[in-house]
Amino acid sequence: MGKRIAQHYSDENVIDFIELSEDYSIVELVATSKLDGNTLAELDIRANYGITILAIKNEGDINVSPEPDYQLTKGELLIVIGHKNEIKRFEVKAM
Repeated sequence: MGKRIAQHYSDENVIDFIELSEDYSIVELVATSKLDGNTLAELDIRANYGITILAIKNEGDINVSPEPDYQLTKGELLIVIGHKNEIKRFEVKAM
């Protein structure tokens, strides 16, 4: 529980996270204006950051396994899985 609270307060874009192992997590991030209007294909997140978007939540709806042509909107919640270092790199560079 302490790790969850520390993670939440250390990064304003992280809403929640599940630690799968010492190295891998599932993290819920808020899409920022840097992502707004881009499609998943344009961002190529898996190739560029080594993480996978499992789902996108928007106003109560959830899109599990979104298509490459899905266009992101600021404020949506991205549920991503990957190595903690790669998720952090995504947050710093893309968010």
